[in-house]
Order: sequence, then C-alpha cells, then structure tokens
Amino acid sequence: MTRLLSLIVLLFLATLPDAMMPPALKVIAVDRYGVTLGEAHWFMAVNLIGAILVLPLLAAVWRSVAAWKLIAVAALVDAICLGVAAFPIGWVPTLVVRGIEGGADLVTISTVLGLMGAGTFSSSGRRFGVAGLVMMMGLAVGAVGGGILSERSAPAVLFSSALICLTLAAVAWLVRANLADVRDRTLRVARATMRSRWRLSLWPSMCFSFGDRAMAAVISVTGSLYLTGILDVSSTRAGSVIGLSLLLLAIFSWPAGVLADRVGPLRVRIVSAAFYGLAVAAMAMLTATDGRGLLMLMVVLGVAGAGLIPTTYALGSRSGRGISDMGSIQTAGTAGYFAGVMIAAVQFPDSTEHGLQEFQRIYLGFAAGYLVLNLLGVAGLLRWRLRPGR
Repeated sequence: MTRLLSLIVLLFLATLPDAMMPPALKVIAVDRYGVTLGEAHWFMAVNLIGAILVLPLLAAVWRSVAAWKLIAVAALVDAICLGVAAFPIGWVPTLVVRGIEGGADLVTISTVLGLMGAGTFSSSGRRFGVAGLVMMMGLAVGAVGGGILSERSAPAVLFSSALICLTLAAVAWLVRANLADVRDRTLRVARATMRSRWRLSLWPSMCFSFGDRAMAAVISVTGSLYLTGILDVSSTRAGSVIGLSLLLLAIFSWPAGVLADRVGPLRVRIVSAAFYGLAVAAMAMLTATDGRGLLMLMVVLGVAGAGLIPTTYALGSRSGRGISDMGSIQTAGTAGYFAGVMIAAVQFPDSTEHGLQEFQRIYLGFAAGYLVLNLLGVAGLLRWRLRPGR
C-alpha cells in the first residue's frame, strides 16, 4: 500500500505543470509576446520534439538506472526549464525551452506509469484506472490553478509549475526504497510478458493514445483559446469548465478500470471511444451563448472518456517492454497532442469573424478522425496477436 501511495503522489505531481498551461496560454503567449492565437498553439506543441529525442534514451537506460534517479533528474530539468521560461527571454527561446521540457515530462510520467504496470493482466485495468483517476485529478487541479494564477501574471504560472517539479524530485528521493522494490517487480513482469501467449502488439495502444491526446488538445487548448480569445470568457471560468470535465474523468476512471478487468479492456475501450467521439461532434451544435449546453457536454465528455486511459495502458502493458512501452504510448500521445494543436492552429481564426463556424469545423473534423483511429486500433487488436517469443 505504501508503494502504491508513493506512485500516486508522484503521478499527481507529474501531471500538474502541463495542465496549468492551456488556461494561461493567452497570457503566456499572446499577451506577453504578441503572437496570434494560432501561433500560441506552438507553446503546447513543441514538447513532441523533446519526447522524440528522449524516447530512445529511455528505452536504453530504464533497465540499468534506478527509477527514482530517472524521475528526480527529469523533474529537476523540468523545473529549470519552467523557471527560465518565466523570464521574458523571447518567443523562440521560450519554445526551445519548452521542447527540452517535453523530454523531461516524458521521462517522469512514463517511469511512474511503467512502475504502476507491475502486476498481473487480470488486474491491469484497475491499476491503470487508479492511474487515470490520479492523472485526471492532477489535470483538473492544474487547469483550475492555471486559470486562477494566469489572472495574476504569466511568471506566476511558470514559477508555480517549477516549484511543483522541484517537489516531485524531492518526493522521488524520499521514496526511493519503495521505487526500487517496484522497479524489480516491473522487470520480472516485463520478462514474463515477453514469453506469454497473451502478449499483444503495441501499435494499437499507441494509436489509441494518439487519438485521445489529439482530442484532449482540441478540447483544452483550442477550447481555452476560443473561450478566452473569441468569446472573451475569463481565464478562471475557462479553466473551471475544462477542469469539470477532467474531474469527472478522474472520478469514473477507476470504476471503468474495474469494469475492464471484468468484461475486457477492449470492449470498454470501444464503448468509451464511441460516446466520447460523438460527444465532441455534438459540441459543434453549440452556439456562442449556449453556456448550459457546453456544461452538459463537458459532463458527458467526462463520463464517456473515463474508460480511455485505463484501457489504453492496460492493453499497452501487454507488449512486454516495461517502462519503454509507457514511453512509446506517451510519445504517441504527445504526437497526437502536437497534431491536434497544429491542425487546430491552421484552422483557428485570428479574429472573431466567422469564429463560431471555424470552431464547429474543427470539432466535427476531429470527432470523425478520432472514430476512424479507434476503428483502426480495434481492428489491429482483433486481427493480430504476437506469438510467444516473437
């Protein structure tokens, strides 16, 4: 129980900093450096570069380097990057720092998720359901906190995020003995999985993660900019609305994971993804003044999307490569986030003229693409299964 609590605390802290950025994006990018709303998407997108560069390193060292060292060093790098970005260093240097930070994010979250995967297949849903609950709670708290802090200043958001990362590094050092025990078990589970007939291909889970994060991008980043930049909603209110959806995702994530253990993660995935995609498509039916409709759809998104995280990681953990599997899934998710913000950035209007129509087009297009990606992933899992030893 102490080991699980250690992982829960680490995962919660690791998810906070990035969640604080979308509600504060207008203050950090548009107000501070004078970039357009579309260009502001780059602040969230450049993390992919760092993730891609770090992933091969993570796959090579996770079996030989202590887990607490991976987490602590990456968290310190993250804190330094956020601290530097808090100063007015210019738009391009800020993007470079954010790219480095993306690599540090990948190491911290992938390592913790990989450690949470140490266990039997029959209980993987509930373990990653707990992970989903913690991650969504962190995202919800971060979204609300980022909105509140952004009312003060951009440095307030960035310095607060850096302080959280320093706390993460300190906690990793304090619980290093617990992390060492869990890491040993993770290595044993990975070796057993490689020999198991239940070993699955990893690419469908990466496909799921790509789609999930792309949708998260268009909901959080584009939605935040739409509310604050076009509808002139306050950052606090925008963060609270998005935070509500994330809170519901957190509350229902663990029950969805338990259900996945009973009926199968793939079945839960199919139902969750279908309703999630349809709910996003329904957002295109909203008008600029339909606050109640937006609130209702955020509730639907939270409940329907609760099964996405536990099923993605439960299926991905059956590939047998331990923490590096989680890194691959995280990188795919970051790539999805990058694709989401870039596609949205191209379509996002720079003025309020025709803003609602562009908003509707973005959400309908992403909903259709999301459903197609999930169909591909499901088809891959239904058709292909790696043979033992392959």
